[in-house]
Amino acid sequence: SEEASRTMDVLDVFRGKTRWQRHWWKERDNEKTRFTHEENGIDVDKSIDGKDITNHRRRADLEEPMTFKGKSLGIRSDKKQHWEKSDLRSLQAIDIVIPIKDEVSLPLNFYEIVSTFEGGNGSYGAFFDITAKELENNDTSLRIDSIDIHTSKEKPCLVAVYVSKEKASHFGHETNPDAWSLITNTTVQCEGYFKRTHVPLESLGRNLTDGNYDERLMIKPGQTMSFYVMMNDPLLRYTITKNFGEVYSSTDHLLLYEGTGVGDWWGGEK
Repeated sequence: SEEASRTMDVLDVFRGKTRWQRHWWKERDNEKTRFTHEENGIDVDKSIDGKDITNHRRRADLEEPMTFKGKSLGIRSDKKQHWEKSDLRSLQAIDIVIPIKDEVSLPLNFYEIVSTFEGGNGSYGAFFDITAKELENNDTSLRIDSIDIHTSKEKPCLVAVYVSKEKASHFGHETNPDAWSLITNTTVQCEGYFKRTHVPLESLGRNLTDGNYDERLMIKPGQTMSFYVMMNDPLLRYTITKNFGEVYSSTDHLLLYEGTGVGDWWGGEK
């Protein structure tokens, strides 16, 4: 029989925190499939139907962040052709610290990209993009699971999160509601300065059962996805930059770009 094995990553993305959880579902044919974990827990040698794939993975505790900066390798130049700095009204940065936890002995692994929470500026909302890296011998998809944001006050607050209908940058679509799907529209407890405010993504408009995932929140290697986070009050914090569209931070799987802050719904100003 054909060997059945499926790998899915679950990814939390936002301008403040990105976490993804890796799920492994394995139906093994003992004659064709083997999984071996090295004693140090860092390398996983995975052999399926005669194909050896080695994943080198970092271990770190979520409480001990590791900072990664710099541009990605192997990103095609055509991904940035739609970013023209001269056309931008406002430019906002995303400052990133990346804590990683990867326990290869567990079925579920967590990764994060976390902002530095400098919060030098802010307003009602922000747009930003992510790209899933194209990795050799790895076509695993990522699923966006939740976001954390940085707010200026500690109180209950309304947060809406949209995801782009097309797998593309937000640039050029800031004022077009038809280009976006509402994923979450909920009241959360905002935690105030320098604390994470957690916003679960609810998959509004989808009747999902256990084990099913919202395809709007799935991203494949090489694809770009954009998000729009909006609040009813000007509580969202971010940082000014002049490097819109540049990769600010990356992990082994993900690129996060500097995005756009907005002062009202759909790119308007109050």
